[in-house]
Amino acid sequence: MKKGLILVLLLAVLSLSGCRYIDTGSDLADQTLEQLIHAVEARDAAAVKSMFAPAVIDDTDSMDQQVSKLLDFCTGGMTGYVRYGPSTHMSRCGTVRTKYLQASFDLTTTEGDYRIALRICVTDSENPKNVGITSMHIIRRENSDPSHAYWGTNLDQTVGIFIEDPAVWTD
Repeated sequence: MKKGLILVLLLAVLSLSGCRYIDTGSDLADQTLEQLIHAVEARDAAAVKSMFAPAVIDDTDSMDQQVSKLLDFCTGGMTGYVRYGPSTHMSRCGTVRTKYLQASFDLTTTEGDYRIALRICVTDSENPKNVGITSMHIIRRENSDPSHAYWGTNLDQTVGIFIEDPAVWTD
């Protein structure tokens, strides 16, 4: 009886203290990766491109080429993935609010293993065209250090798709 009363009191105190669930962005990161990979599996360049922020699409001259290279690089059907993170970055300057999410994934497909880093703009109250994937870095697992999560090269300072494999960019 005493334990039950203590539990009820503890729950009452917690509910009055303003404690609330804090969204870490894990669900959004997973949903974004899954949607992106399904578009890649379907070889649907338009669907891949549509996941990127409109500002990124507008400001990146080679976006169509980047998507095409991604479709050539990442092959096979997804059999699973492991997520690292995400980390969330929020800022407020006066009335302007922005929120970015970065996540790293180890992706396994029927034809290979990849490591992916995504940066996603979740909110931008000043410029909604910034909302969407802003940066994607991808590398073959064997070309990276699997003892650490993969975060790409300057993920937070780049826009578009970056395939970190020199062979992809040589024609």
